[in-house]
Amino acid sequence: MEKSICIVLAVAIPVLAVILAVLFYLRSRRSGMFRSGSGLPKYWLTYLASKITDIQQKDMEIGNHGDSFIFITDLHYNANDGNSAGAAEYILDRSSVGKVIIGGDICNGSSRGKPECIDQILNCRNAFRKINPYYLRGNHDNNTEISDRTPEKELPDSELYDLILKPIENRIVCNHEFHYYFDNEIRKIRYICLDTGHPDSYVLPDAQIIWMQNVIRKLDPGWTVVVLTHQYYDTDGTVDGNGNKILAGLNDVYDKTDATIACVICGHSHADRLEITPKGFPVICTTCDTRGGGDPGSKRIRFTHTEQAFDVYHIDTAARKIHVTRIGAGSDREAAY
Repeated sequence: MEKSICIVLAVAIPVLAVILAVLFYLRSRRSGMFRSGSGLPKYWLTYLASKITDIQQKDMEIGNHGDSFIFITDLHYNANDGNSAGAAEYILDRSSVGKVIIGGDICNGSSRGKPECIDQILNCRNAFRKINPYYLRGNHDNNTEISDRTPEKELPDSELYDLILKPIENRIVCNHEFHYYFDNEIRKIRYICLDTGHPDSYVLPDAQIIWMQNVIRKLDPGWTVVVLTHQYYDTDGTVDGNGNKILAGLNDVYDKTDATIACVICGHSHADRLEITPKGFPVICTTCDTRGGGDPGSKRIRFTHTEQAFDVYHIDTAARKIHVTRIGAGSDREAAY
């Protein structure tokens, strides 16, 4: 009997040691033991070093006639590998890019209810705390897109507002609602952030289109407008109800303002898209940042730079061009307006 126990232990202990070593290694990669002092894994630092020169070159090209920012959308944070905040910080520290805009869907729908949704938002905010980004509301952020939806599991508008917009109220123009704008007064660029995430409809109301037109119409000559929205395309790539209303509203105001409409930027559909509207400005869609988002257009591999995906925008107001540099899975893009 004792001999049998000894044999079992002799086999089990080495196997257990191997299992523990593997678990320790995986946890170490995730926690940062194999990371640099910046907190990014070394494979990300190697990749970013190859991209930063191009971003710096775009900074020089636009000079004093334009602006730049990072757009990250559809993070679905409890399914996210968590390196986009560090990558964005790396870029901001080494370039003229000065801000980050998160395009909605911080949350991933949770049947466990409001507390987990709040945790996801707080974890995202904590990751991006040094950057303090602008936020748009997505259709998942009130935790209403779940099969077992109940009022108790939802995150009310008032609480969501306090979590994502109250911390940036001093930098935006809003009326305690989820649509707002902010300006780069030196470069004369107005960023209009729309709200397509209302949990009762997920379609922005007519009043918001009128508001958008008014804040465009009152701009002086020489100003440029960038419109940001979570939804424009549906997940099948067709323009949804929000997109149709936004486009109709912009077409209507296009010839009634002295400002120039540069583009519409969106997320939601978990795929990259770019199309030129009849008035000549592009609609540019950025895929999901989360690796598990099901993007059919890119292969996402854990422990490589393709685990994330977001864009660095350079708006060149002199050349009337938009340069979109992809960080992570996907390709760079460019459009005129």
